[in-house]
Amino acid sequence: MLFDPQIQRTLREVEAKRGPVKVPAFPHLGMSRERLIAPIFAANQVLGYISILDHPPHSEELAFMAIEQAALVLALSIAKERELSEVEGRVRGEFLEDLLHGTYGDEAAAQRRARHVGYPLQGSHIVVLVDIDDFRGFTRARQISEDAIQALKRDFLRRVTAVVRASYQRALVQGRSDQVVALLPLGTEVGDHQARSHALGLQVQQAIAEWKPGFTVSVGFSAPIEAPTGVEGALREVTSVMESLARFKRWAQVVAVPELGLTGLLAAVSDERLVDYSRRHLGPLIEHDSARKGALVATLRAYLETGEQQHAAQKLRVHPNTLRYRLDRIREITGLDLEDPETRLNLAVALRVQSLLGM
Repeated sequence: MLFDPQIQRTLREVEAKRGPVKVPAFPHLGMSRERLIAPIFAANQVLGYISILDHPPHSEELAFMAIEQAALVLALSIAKERELSEVEGRVRGEFLEDLLHGTYGDEAAAQRRARHVGYPLQGSHIVVLVDIDDFRGFTRARQISEDAIQALKRDFLRRVTAVVRASYQRALVQGRSDQVVALLPLGTEVGDHQARSHALGLQVQQAIAEWKPGFTVSVGFSAPIEAPTGVEGALREVTSVMESLARFKRWAQVVAVPELGLTGLLAAVSDERLVDYSRRHLGPLIEHDSARKGALVATLRAYLETGEQQHAAQKLRVHPNTLRYRLDRIREITGLDLEDPETRLNLAVALRVQSLLGM
């Protein structure tokens, strides 16, 4: 209803007048009667509107005065609530930042501040990082102004916070440039925290996608930790994971640090060394496929992933004899023994590097 063009035009007129306006009926929206509408203003910002249907026709001037006064009272009340909320948010955000940087003082001080902001330090916790995928590329491609970028970041923080707080009401949430970091209390019984974390990550992604279609985020979770001592290290690990995802251009991911496995190890190696490693093990096969439009690399990947020729043939949808011929060619070209465990490991890692770097 609020997005109807006539309603939008009427609200703009009300906002421009900065006072009560008598507006006509909107039968196409089921609004069959005239009404008075007044904007709720605070700090030159419209916080909402008041709409009155049954005002006495003989004392319309009085109705105008009453609705204008009501709008003023509501504006003061909302402004006060916002101010209190902002102060509380700053206090909670400062506490979270101190936990993340390890500057909270001693454990007794952290416990006092946790009680003050209503955060339960007992039990286990998870650090969450929500990162906008390729934010610089997004803003550069759309030539967004700096003011618009800051407004976008504030809205992003607000939406992520709403999703997190819906599941973890006492969570600490803080914006950091184009990221949002949160500390989630799991309590003394961790339970199936991985499934809950993954579900939360998907909810965050869905909320952002509905807000801005085509705008994607990646969400990273730490392993359960103790607070306050484990928070700083957990953030460091999650940040490393998110940087790895960005480096390999793996967008729109929901990952947990303990589950990252080989990709996490490869993240500590420079691109140059990874490329050299991959070419050293797969170079002859890549050159063969490029020159002859072959499929030896894809065959090797299917064979190593399935671990068995029959299943690899089914995966590639080729005859088993075709697969055996290709494996023989791989042995001839590389001179490698595909039954040797170390050789298989080296090739599997080289194939993973190739996928991560898009080679």
